[in-house]
Amino acid sequence: MVPRSAATLAVELTDAGARREHDLPEAGPVTTIRGPAADVLLAVWGRAPLQALHADGDPSVLENWPRI
Repeated sequence: MVPRSAATLAVELTDAGARREHDLPEAGPVTTIRGPAADVLLAVWGRAPLQALHADGDPSVLENWPRI
């Protein structure tokens, strides 16, 4: 049996030209969030909704973010 690959959350900072990928503990696809660094920082710390950023991929990764 082939193990399922981990879900990946990719974060792109559009104003800094940076990208970082993080493997998550659950299986799933790659989900990318992108936006200005300040907006991304606020969103990942729960101070702004992740849904306000541009996102590609599986929306359930964003819905589950607070529990990851």
